[in-house]
Amino acid sequence: MVPDSEEARDLAQETFIRAFRSLGQFDQSRKFSSWLFRIANNLCIDYYRRRKLSTVPLVRQADGEDEEVRDLPSPDVDPAVEFADRERSRRLLTAVQSLPPAYRVVLLLRHQEDRSYGEIAEILELPLGTIKARIHRAHRLLKDKLTRQGVDWIPDAE
Repeated sequence: MVPDSEEARDLAQETFIRAFRSLGQFDQSRKFSSWLFRIANNLCIDYYRRRKLSTVPLVRQADGEDEEVRDLPSPDVDPAVEFADRERSRRLLTAVQSLPPAYRVVLLLRHQEDRSYGEIAEILELPLGTIKARIHRAHRLLKDKLTRQGVDWIPDAE
């Protein structure tokens, strides 16, 4: 939810500190991972509220430690196709980052974390119907944004 790696690390550390301090309040009838995700989600929401940003940085700056080592492109790869794929990914990321937090978080949990609707409902402590509606609405908003940009929508994204 936070594209800046330093801020994400700080929030992750704060998540574990808060979880440790609140272990006595943990309901053992629930999944620990869902409880931990809920703490992290709340911290991310608080982070954006404090910053009062209308936009989020679109490019994650890699520091020397986290920098990915990339292989040289294969001569068989068409540069035009590679560019189109990268541009499509960039536009998708931009569109996802521009969504309201309530929609962005359900999409990230569903597609990036590969969580089930039930797990998302438990993490966010919301009814299953609300989660389904938010995911549906988020997909529709993404489709509209990408269509306006001339990017083909992936129909099986839901």
